[in-house]
Amino acid sequence: MYRNILIPLDGSHVAECSLPHVKAIARAFQIHKLFLITVLVPIGKFVETTLWHYVEKIRPKPFSSDCDYLFLSRVGKPITTNAIKLMFSRLAKSAGVERLHAHLCRHTFAVNYLFNGGDIHSLKEILGHTTLEMVNEYLQFTSSQITDLHHRFSPMDKFFNED
Repeated sequence: MYRNILIPLDGSHVAECSLPHVKAIARAFQIHKLFLITVLVPIGKFVETTLWHYVEKIRPKPFSSDCDYLFLSRVGKPITTNAIKLMFSRLAKSAGVERLHAHLCRHTFAVNYLFNGGDIHSLKEILGHTTLEMVNEYLQFTSSQITDLHHRFSPMDKFFNED
């Protein structure tokens, strides 16, 4: 079963998620829907469980009693957009990857969503686009992947043992 969570995939407003808002809505919907930011993103049980694990076990105690941000630094202050960029930079360096940033993860998600059978209309809603023009960019990219796979798995090529 999927839950829903509202959060941008590019990380731009992750630091602005309010924990009381998340908890209130989670209670109201009996954890069937979590609304954090601006874009409806279906999530699986694993992501939901991971978020709640963070909230209940990992999230530092807030620096002040009036701090209601979801994601906090080690000292309990709200993380910033720059902190998120720095996390991606460090992750890229430790993984030996040249390019890694939140928007690339968003792009990768979109391409894989389409490649794994998702449709462009639901992707448009998930990404928060108002038109299909931006989604078509991802679709064109996956068309080249589909062509590549067709050459690898073509039934006729397999039948006639052609490469």
